[in-house]
Amino acid sequence: MAQLSSSLTETTPTPEREQTLDSHVRSRIREEVARLREQEAEVQNEIARALEKENLKTEARIASTSKGDEEPGTGTVVASSASLREDVEEVRRRVERFQKRRELGVQGAENAREEVVKCYRCALYSLEETVG
Repeated sequence: MAQLSSSLTETTPTPEREQTLDSHVRSRIREEVARLREQEAEVQNEIARALEKENLKTEARIASTSKGDEEPGTGTVVASSASLREDVEEVRRRVERFQKRRELGVQGAENAREEVVKCYRCALYSLEETVG
């Protein structure tokens, strides 16, 4: 037991070391948040490009049907509306998937931060018991 308490006091980080570790953990968390934000921006750009592409396709379809490729009253407008609804639903699903991934990433960083804090508290509590 004496050996355990002496090894604890020998490995006790100094306040400077604790501060260094703390700043390192904060730095890692900031880096992870920045990475997640970059990833979010990429996904948003990807969604915008996909929407633009779909809009161009839809406009081309509408333009071709308005030029007389289809007979009037055949339900082309209804089909276009249905197609647009499907496109909107697809975009909605993509946004929901993105938001879920983003929430998981932020939660992961928060969980890691909490675990580090728990570790520090546990180590501090052990030191207090040993010293006190």
